[in-house]
Amino acid sequence: MRLGRTTMTSALAITGTLMLAGPAVADSHTGDLDCADFESQAAAQAEYLSDPSDPHGLDGDDDGVACESYAEYSDPARNETPVGSGTAEEDDDDQVTNVPSGGVATGGGSTSGFENQGMLAGGALALAAGAGGLILAGRREARD
Repeated sequence: MRLGRTTMTSALAITGTLMLAGPAVADSHTGDLDCADFESQAAAQAEYLSDPSDPHGLDGDDDGVACESYAEYSDPARNETPVGSGTAEEDDDDQVTNVPSGGVATGGGSTSGFENQGMLAGGALALAAGAGGLILAGRREARD
């Protein structure tokens, strides 16, 4: 079975397009926030305070303050009180009082598991579509 140049180029173009589209579709549903998504540093800090595990990576330097170096805000409001300093409004009932120590008991800090399932599924779908396209193209040329 010999595939023509046009068929091969088309199949590769389709596969490449699907592979690039997969991550874009997966990322559009993650709900990831960046500093630019907030009107002020104070708003970014409020989001960070709502979940100090920082799933969005708003505190790049791990000092407890979100987006302190981002300067593109339309609102100048700021709140640079570090998370966990005890001076910000905190609900002490929700705070961890018994911190585990040791190897396995401490864990990696993540509670979400594998975060790129959509990207993995998109890549698998793209590869399957590309392989299917090549098989169909080969059959079509074998008939002709």
